[in-house]
Amino acid sequence: MFRPIKIRHYVSLMKTRGFDTADVLQGSKIKSERLDDPSYLLDLKQCEAVVSNLIRLTGDQGIGLTIGEQENLADFGIIAQAMISSKDLRQAVGYWIQYSNLVGMLIHITLIEEPRKEWTVVFSATEPLGFIYNFCVEEILVAGLRLGSALGKVPLVVKEISLSYPAPLHAHLYKERFGCPIHFNAARSSLTIKSPGLDIALPGYDEELNDIYRRRCREVIRQIRSKDPLVARLRSLLLSRSSSLPDLETAAGMLGTTPRTLHRHLVSEGSNYQQTVNRFRLELCIQLLRSGDLTLKEIAVQVGFRDTNSLHRAFKSWTGSTIRTYQSSRKFSSQPRG
Repeated sequence: MFRPIKIRHYVSLMKTRGFDTADVLQGSKIKSERLDDPSYLLDLKQCEAVVSNLIRLTGDQGIGLTIGEQENLADFGIIAQAMISSKDLRQAVGYWIQYSNLVGMLIHITLIEEPRKEWTVVFSATEPLGFIYNFCVEEILVAGLRLGSALGKVPLVVKEISLSYPAPLHAHLYKERFGCPIHFNAARSSLTIKSPGLDIALPGYDEELNDIYRRRCREVIRQIRSKDPLVARLRSLLLSRSSSLPDLETAAGMLGTTPRTLHRHLVSEGSNYQQTVNRFRLELCIQLLRSGDLTLKEIAVQVGFRDTNSLHRAFKSWTGSTIRTYQSSRKFSSQPRG
């Protein structure tokens, strides 16, 4: 579940382009009057609907780059305050990694410190994101560079960018914006910074304020987790155990509930446990196929099958299509059959 801060920001940016809030939120079931409510939480499907609307309304497949360019520290609320008051860039990046869920980021960040004071941030999805993965990576690349430069009052110098997806039609915009080598179809999505190093002191450092903001971030994270619907928590559980998915009884126990209660929650959403598992496996399989990074044998293991034959049979039963046909067409609706 995610706070609506980024969705609120998207709505505001689209208003400057002349688009109504209702158009931006169309089909998402998001209540516009609650976008300022700190207790209001959204799920991935709602975020997907909004991103789809952004692309459809503007006709701009690379709108993630534009949105990232228009984001400032003030747009990120309390997490920005924690970063600004940090001792150095390392601590600030650590807060961004730990608390990005506070602003509704769908991309998880991992920090790797390289030789010669260079450092790399690796981007991965918190959940299978499907078609909006590129948008999310584009946004965080541009916004991250802007925010990092603003924190230290020194521009971040990029050494190279690697992206796990094929070059989009607007690939020329990447070179224009980043001015560094860009590697598409890479094993991972990452950004390597040449300078400054993570030890650079930040001018806004205030130990007392930083402690206050850090405590507040932890408190809000606890509030978000306590409000997670059971089904959303189940999805997070499945993602963490994708190669060895639990049965209904085991999953219920791990979620601190009973099989009957979990089943009732799923039925209320028009599903059951097996359908939920199948849908999760299918979405994860689609994401891995699109990335092109793994062999079918490796994908089978990641999705929880013993061999590729089992994966082929399951994919055909879910979609009515073979994996080969899907890879050829790349046209697919990620809803399994039953």
